Amino acid sequence: MSAKVALFTLGGRRYALPVAAISHILPMQPVFNLPLLRPDFSGVIVNRGEIVPVLDAKRCPGRSDLSEYSVPGLLVVFSAEIGCIALPADKVVQMVDYNSGKLCVAPPECRYDGVKEFFLLHEQEYPLLDVDALLASVPS
Repeated sequence: MSAKVALFTLGGRRYALPVAAISHILPMQPVFNLPLLRPDFSGVIVNRGEIVPVLDAKRCPGRSDLSEYSVPGLLVVFSAEIGCIALPADKVVQMVDYNSGKLCVAPPECRYDGVKEFFLLHEQEYPLLDVDALLASVPS
């Protein structure tokens, strides 16, 4: 069995995450604000009795323009160094084998927090999110 990557969209932009890191995908649910929560999280959800922080969609590379009225339809729950995190998504496009596309190193001018590689499939680039790097770029 080969490794897979999940391709999804957020605010009209494409992204990719390794499937091995994904725990499950949920429909959007109420997100609760908590005082003193790190600035890169928009709140938390309660999932299977656990509190899971929700990454602020504006923290996704290239998404600082999202309005608070843009409500994604899904939450992708995955494992990061700090534990489980939910990432908003409009839709999951597909899950594919890594070998069905090509993993490309992003040129220096295209690198930004959380993205150092792109997954290329049918001439479409999907920034491969490194959420640990993304979270490390924000002071806690």
